[in-house]
Amino acid sequence: AGRNNPPDKTSYPMRIGKNVGDWPEFIHGQFDAIHVYNYPAAEISVDAPPTICEVSHLTNQPESATEYEITANVMQGLGTPVTSVTLHYNKGNGWQDTPMTMGNDIYSATILQQSLYTIINYYVTAENEDGLISIYPEEAALEENPYYLSFAIEEPQTQTLALEFEEGSGVTTDSSSYSNLVVIGGSDITYSTDAAVGDYSIVLNGVDNYIEIPSPVLFSSEEFSVDLWYKPIELRKFWSFILNKPAIQPGWWGENTFEIIYGAWDDSEWKLTAGVYSDGEQTRITMDSTIAVDNWYHIIAEFRKAPEGDAFNYYLFFELRDSNDVLIQKNYAGRNNPPDKTSYPMRIGKNVGDWPEFIHGQFDAIHVYNYAVSTVSIDKDDTSPIPIEYELSQNYPNPFNPVTQIRFSIPVQEKVRIDVFDLLGRKIKTLVETDMTRGSYIVLWDGKDEFGSPVATGIYLYQLNAGSFSRVRKMILLK
Repeated sequence: AGRNNPPDKTSYPMRIGKNVGDWPEFIHGQFDAIHVYNYPAAEISVDAPPTICEVSHLTNQPESATEYEITANVMQGLGTPVTSVTLHYNKGNGWQDTPMTMGNDIYSATILQQSLYTIINYYVTAENEDGLISIYPEEAALEENPYYLSFAIEEPQTQTLALEFEEGSGVTTDSSSYSNLVVIGGSDITYSTDAAVGDYSIVLNGVDNYIEIPSPVLFSSEEFSVDLWYKPIELRKFWSFILNKPAIQPGWWGENTFEIIYGAWDDSEWKLTAGVYSDGEQTRITMDSTIAVDNWYHIIAEFRKAPEGDAFNYYLFFELRDSNDVLIQKNYAGRNNPPDKTSYPMRIGKNVGDWPEFIHGQFDAIHVYNYAVSTVSIDKDDTSPIPIEYELSQNYPNPFNPVTQIRFSIPVQEKVRIDVFDLLGRKIKTLVETDMTRGSYIVLWDGKDEFGSPVATGIYLYQLNAGSFSRVRKMILLK
């Protein structure tokens, strides 16, 4: 075993056969020929492969990058000299090998430019004169569920996962541009016509099956959004994991970079929690509202950068809606660091450890984005006098491109909702849906729909509903 520091130097006496404390104090046995030297008295021969200290873990690359360099720090260790170091990579059409060359005590190799949405898995091996081989990461050698380092050729502002479950039977597929591999662990999943969106949902049995997405594009960006529907069939004590992205093989919640879970310490208070973890910083949001079996819930979590000059660098937003997509509760928390970037797979419906390992429930319409889908921000206008009546002002600027401000006032505390519609009355986006105190406010709209897609040039309607008050105005998006 290797280490970095020598033992502490001390002049306390050495004891043979005696301890101090609650352990058995004295040893019962025989000793002979006890020798100590102040130098290595014998060279110990070890059959050891090379030591791969580190391999660069590339972040997702832009389409404009022409090549991708992988580096490895490889040392002889206790074995014979290193004879070769090899990069193994797979861009979706089989494994390829390329030798890594030494320069400035670091081995390196390059992978040539790949097309947009390509996902590349890779690992490194090193061999010495005795033919002994080491591999990094070690899990790449596993026959079942191997783990590789990976990166993708990523397009900003895109959907990175779309599981609709509209197949109705057989294998679930990802309909996003990345066509991520979807792995079903355990027994086959079943489909149900009891769906929140579309015609079908999937059912996890709570015994042995789950979904796994081995992809580097999920939660690897500085901002991301998760949008899914979930219906619990059975609620179990402690924590059940709806979705988690582990930094290492997870054994408890603190080892996931991102998670959505629910749990209870008794038989009555099952509550949802979202969490982001990195660099010892843990950010968790637990809803006050409870969830119940046989009810569909719309769960939305979003991680986004804070406005410039804010007290925090990032915010985690968490939203819970009922089966009719009506807001139950919304909350947020600030933090300073982004989550750790990891290429471990995202798991749906499975934990590892002493918590209930598998979740028993239904899922529908699981979507992940590499940006903050909801770019709506609400600021209180403290420069305006305290309002004594409801008001919805004309947006400014108007016409606008790409962002406009909408000012509104409410004279009492109550639930407020502002929606944007097209001229056919189809809802484009909900800008506000929350309880608000008396005051004047400004909300921004960036000309995008609920899915983050830009809408076309045209005339749009925005409607304020607060208590019994309702008012509609027109605005023009001109590109």
